[in-house]
Parts: sequence; C-alpha cells; structure tokens
Amino acid sequence: MTDYETFKREVVGYSVDQAAEFQAGYAAADAEAAIAQMVYDARRRAGFTLDDLAERAGLTADELDDIESGTPPTTEELSRIAAACHITLTVRFDSA
Repeated sequence: MTDYETFKREVVGYSVDQAAEFQAGYAAADAEAAIAQMVYDARRRAGFTLDDLAERAGLTADELDDIESGTPPTTEELSRIAAACHITLTVRFDSA
C-alpha cells in the first residue's frame, strides 16, 4: 500500500480503490436520474398523464412512476415509451 493509500484509509476511511467505486456509483446514479427526468419530460411534452402514457406504452402506472422516480428502465421499456410519445429513442456514449 502506498503512503497516499495509507493516509486516505486512515483519514478518510476508505482506500483509493474504494473511492473509484464510489465515483462509479455516483455516475450510475446520475445517469439513472437523467433518464428518469427525460422520461418525465417526454411525457409532459406529449401532454400525457402517468396513466395515459402507461396505457399507451403497455406499462402499469406503477411501473412508469418507478421509472420516473429513478428505477432504471429496460431498453424495451424506453422504446415503448418513446414510441408512445411519438419521439425517437437515441442512446449514445460521450467521452467524459
């Protein structure tokens, strides 16, 4: 273990490797929140209530509410939501 890793473990309570894991967890949570917001925004722009979009997308209102609250949707669910809102689903990866 390097001196920095020892310092980090003693002062902060976690190792450099654990810090990287924490960062990855935060990045995933940010992505889930962004997807939830995009689904919510798409529904609102389409003028649908939660029940309207759920029915059109073949989901239950509870499932759609979960997605809008941050539960990661499947690509199939996203495709159905996009089709129901008459929009195109695009997935892309950007460099950090």
